[in-house]
Amino acid sequence: MDTEVYVDLPEGYSGGGPDAVAKLRSALYRTLQAGRLCGEHLCATLTVAGAQRCVADPTLYLCSLPDLGRVLVLAHVDDLAILG
Repeated sequence: MDTEVYVDLPEGYSGGGPDAVAKLRSALYRTLQAGRLCGEHLCATLTVAGAQRCVADPTLYLCSLPDLGRVLVLAHVDDLAILG
């Protein structure tokens, strides 16, 4: 998470007192930041792996591999389509 977010502990959790809260270390599904943080993480990971982001479509990544040829990775929310 890029901002500090605290949540109430779930029912039945035995640790902490009645007013105890927990700090999130990563984005949870359905939080406002989750989609953006997932996209940023995916972009950074694919860029480090050698892929280039397409100018016309920012959800398309192109990677040229000597053994396999051109590999296309298309990202939509939390799904990936990998074409070779």
